[in-house]
Amino acid sequence: MYLFFDTSTPFTTIALGDDRGFLAGWAQSAKSHGPMLLPAIETLLADHNVSRADLTLVGCGMGPGSFTGIRIGMATAKAMSWGLGIDLVAFTGFEVLHAQAVDFVQGVPILTLLDARRDEVYGALFTGTTNDPTPFLLAPERLTEVVDPQSHPCLIGSGCVAYRDRLGPLFPGALFSTENDFTPEALFKAGVAAHSKPDFVSMDAVEPLYIRPSDAEKNRDRAKGAQKAPNPS
Repeated sequence: MYLFFDTSTPFTTIALGDDRGFLAGWAQSAKSHGPMLLPAIETLLADHNVSRADLTLVGCGMGPGSFTGIRIGMATAKAMSWGLGIDLVAFTGFEVLHAQAVDFVQGVPILTLLDARRDEVYGALFTGTTNDPTPFLLAPERLTEVVDPQSHPCLIGSGCVAYRDRLGPLFPGALFSTENDFTPEALFKAGVAAHSKPDFVSMDAVEPLYIRPSDAEKNRDRAKGAQKAPNPS
């Protein structure tokens, strides 16, 4: 059995299945992922008569998104992988959104967007020839530099929702998705796809995908800079 979960967004999302496909899922808004994640996993497993010993693969979202949420999910996945002796796989939120979009659109670019706040979006563009795109952080108005509006792309994700009024005039022929929160089904597909890559290696040392430095990192860098600055004589 395969267990995948994501805690990088305001929702705790969990998916359960096996090599035959998706079995069950769970998603709920969470003020704090920590107290919710493990009890929700145990409930989902129990409801479907699955024990931890039945698990052969565990996976988690690696971001981008909430710094604290990502760390909670990755720590939980690593602990389960090590404790059960099973493979660990990680996937980005962009891969989940892409898996979601291909259920209802094909033949056009898919622009996956996550709300980064501060008037910016995290994004990644999937095309027919690019299924492992380089993530970026941009203001919504600069997305026309990433994808040609005349290609009638599909835009999906929380960034699409947050900046819909500004993106609409820039992409008049685009398809704006109405399914913008991670679904358990898409989470499952992203986990299976990541595990199926020819170069897959169990990711014991997997690192979060932050894109933007955390405030703690910025403060640390400022402090280092201040320490190096010469004292005025």
